[in-house]
Amino acid sequence: MKKDFHREDGMEFTDVETAETRAMKEEARYKNIYGEEVRAGNEILHFKRVNLFDDKFSVMLPDSYKDLPKDLAKLKYPHENRPHVIKTNEATTANFAFSLYGQDFSEAQVESATNGMKSGLGRVTSGARFFDTVFTNTEDGVKFGYFDFLTTGLDMEMYQMFGFIPVHGKFLHVIFNAPAAMMRTWQPVAVQTLRSVRGIEEN
Repeated sequence: MKKDFHREDGMEFTDVETAETRAMKEEARYKNIYGEEVRAGNEILHFKRVNLFDDKFSVMLPDSYKDLPKDLAKLKYPHENRPHVIKTNEATTANFAFSLYGQDFSEAQVESATNGMKSGLGRVTSGARFFDTVFTNTEDGVKFGYFDFLTTGLDMEMYQMFGFIPVHGKFLHVIFNAPAAMMRTWQPVAVQTLRSVRGIEEN
């Protein structure tokens, strides 16, 4: 027998709808990098805060992710200006990459840098499908920008997210990529990772 429930607005909904709501809450729970675990495909991940670039900043990353070997980094990022630090899973299918440049970079430059990079990529990346461009704040209140898009790789379509964050007045470029089939799972996790970036106070 189907059971009816009452909403606060007086409308009714069924037990099927409540099951869907529970499923959505359960799914959201496993996409929280500060929760007990994150589920991405067949990976069960535990995030922890990691210091990078001689303790210039910290970021939440999966504790099982390791540095991508240099030979594989050259294949995945064939241009010479490849990211400085690349953290990857065991299968090397999901990657968090970071480059911290010496050039001055402020919150006032975030929008122009983000829009400029997106425009430039659109000109040189054939077949790229772009989604949202977002300007928001880190957990510490620092303004940053990001956009995400799909590209066609050597053997599969890839989901990518580019983030641009001021750290101690310098330019941090963050890249996340994974197979396009994992986009729905990874997108909210990648955004949380960007938001978790914190500059470390220098002594």
